[in-house]
Amino acid sequence: MCLIIYSPDGRIPKKHLQRGLTANPDGWGYMFAMDGEIIIRKGMERNAFWAQWRADRPLLTGPLVWHARIGTHGGRDVTNCHPFEVRGHNLAVVHNGIIGRCAEAGNPLSDTRLFVMTVLEQLPKGFLLNRSVRKLIEAFIGNSKLAFMSPDGTVDILNERLGEWHSARWHSARWYSN
Repeated sequence: MCLIIYSPDGRIPKKHLQRGLTANPDGWGYMFAMDGEIIIRKGMERNAFWAQWRADRPLLTGPLVWHARIGTHGGRDVTNCHPFEVRGHNLAVVHNGIIGRCAEAGNPLSDTRLFVMTVLEQLPKGFLLNRSVRKLIEAFIGNSKLAFMSPDGTVDILNERLGEWHSARWHSARWYSN
């Protein structure tokens, strides 16, 4: 199963990134907000991750959502690496789990990518503000987790209770999907 790490202050220990990449070898990605935009980075190779991470490190001082993928549906290529833009909503999202209703055998797109296109992008603007819509999404995705980011850096996690918050003395708490 994939891994999501949400860090409100942009700090993630290197050993957690290394473990995440080792256990989830089918791509990586992360998102952060800068100047009113959501910046999305993603790729397949570990070396490319570390090079991009080092280049972005000085910028990562606020909310950051990181994802490592283990492919269950769809191709093992950058097309299926998270985060995904939720077109028309000024949001980006990462997912942990399997959305069975969107898993199509033989489809080159992952269950997550199909969910974003066929469900999230069809919802009315501001859907995250509607408690009933949030509950419907959580019911639809079952035990999966979704982490959304807005251009101002606000992060919203659906099924947050299924993950864990960990804190340390030197930084703010981080949320781990599993």
